[in-house]
Amino acid sequence: MIYDSWLDKLVICQNYEKDNGIAYHEFWHWLWYKRLSDYERWKYKRIMDRENDCITDYACTSLEESFAENTRFVLNKGKVDTDKKKFIRWLLRKYEVYY
Repeated sequence: MIYDSWLDKLVICQNYEKDNGIAYHEFWHWLWYKRLSDYERWKYKRIMDRENDCITDYACTSLEESFAENTRFVLNKGKVDTDKKKFIRWLLRKYEVYY
C-alpha cells in the first residue's frame, strides 16, 4: 500500500496484509500533503529538530516519513506526553481525524 501524492490516491497492492500498520502510515502521508499547512509542517520540523529522535530507521529518511511513522507510533504505542505527541493529537482534532 502506498500514498501517491501525484494521483492523490491510496494504492493497495494485491498482497496487502491487514493490520500491519501500513494503511495508517499511508493515511498520515495524505494528511501531511493534503491537509497540513506550511506552518504546521514547519512546526512539526521544529519539534523533531528539538526532540531529535526517530521511531524507526525509515522515519529518519525524510521529514514526511518521520511524520507518518511517528504519528502511527504515537497513536498506537506512545505513552509519554511529549511535544510531538501533543502536536499530533492537536492536528488530529483540528482536521477531525478520529482514531
